[in-house]
Amino acid sequence: TSDEGYIITGTTLSYGAGSQDVWLIKTGSDGIKDWDETFGGTSSDRGEEVQQTSDGGYIVAGLTASFGAGMEDAYIIKTDSGGTSQWEKTMGGQLGDQGHSVYQTADDGYIVAGETWSFGTANGYDAWLIKLRYGNDQPNKPSKPSGKLIGNAGVLYNYTSSTNDPDGDQIFYLFDWGDDQNSGWLGPHSSGETVGASHAWWEQGTFQIKVKARDIYGAESVWSDPLSITVPRGKLLPNTFFLRLLERFPNAFPMLRQLLGL
Repeated sequence: TSDEGYIITGTTLSYGAGSQDVWLIKTGSDGIKDWDETFGGTSSDRGEEVQQTSDGGYIVAGLTASFGAGMEDAYIIKTDSGGTSQWEKTMGGQLGDQGHSVYQTADDGYIVAGETWSFGTANGYDAWLIKLRYGNDQPNKPSKPSGKLIGNAGVLYNYTSSTNDPDGDQIFYLFDWGDDQNSGWLGPHSSGETVGASHAWWEQGTFQIKVKARDIYGAESVWSDPLSITVPRGKLLPNTFFLRLLERFPNAFPMLRQLLGL
């Protein structure tokens, strides 16, 4: 390393969260340990190669059976100079995929070499070369929400939306209901997954429902195109606070609900 020490990656059965974890060890020039970190989940995860990066941190390539899409996925971990994870990515399909070697490129991206059983020919493993670009792109604009256009006050309605992340990162969704209420951030969900949320409006009027997405690294999309729901004028509504209480406890006060027609 730049301070004349050493950076080592491998696998540990002794520490970490699972049956095997990625193990990252930093030593001084005399081989005495400065620090070590583990990465992974409850299954088998392995570190294959580590390099120091231009910012003084480290980039690790390996494989994971704890995360990702298939039996094994390539596992890329970027840390700061103290070994704290800055981001982690998995790449692969439904079968076995592995990362074995990683280097930083001149454009501050990364090049990863490994093997894949999910892609390429159908006869076992193929050589696999992956180029990662520098930075983190925001998720694409979510689709216009889909759901009920005319509704009744106090009734829960479900709305769905989806979007993709250019980096393939997991996504959180925020539904704005147009009545000064929102769903809070929901997720994380896989890129491209359709996500739903429910809401009840307690006043008459027309409300604009819109959706925003945020990836797991904090990059936010623009708002979706809005969908209007109209709650028509009708029966006199009880106290709004009381209706919200009924929404929170949907199985309470059944006889009163029947009298109110909720």
